[in-house]
Amino acid sequence: MSKTVKIEGNTNRLFIYKVDISDKESIYSFIERVINEHNKIEGVINNASIIQLFIHLNELEMDGIDRVKNINFYGILYMVKAFCFIYKNVQEHTL
Repeated sequence: MSKTVKIEGNTNRLFIYKVDISDKESIYSFIERVINEHNKIEGVINNASIIQLFIHLNELEMDGIDRVKNINFYGILYMVKAFCFIYKNVQEHTL
């Protein structure tokens, strides 16, 4: 992530955070932190996902399948919903 900041070169406008999106409480803490640190949020890039092991379906454990689903679907959903309230009164926005 630090490479991205170096490439961008402007650390006054780009902020990178690491958040466990599989944990709702981590998301809520993150949202609170962002609100406290920044007066205005112009956009959110939620770039989080994991992949399943490359093995036959009958060898996959349901816990592993659930983990992938919870991060790749619900984690992103929770993050987007958490930020929605910030934008609800803004007329022009992209989330």
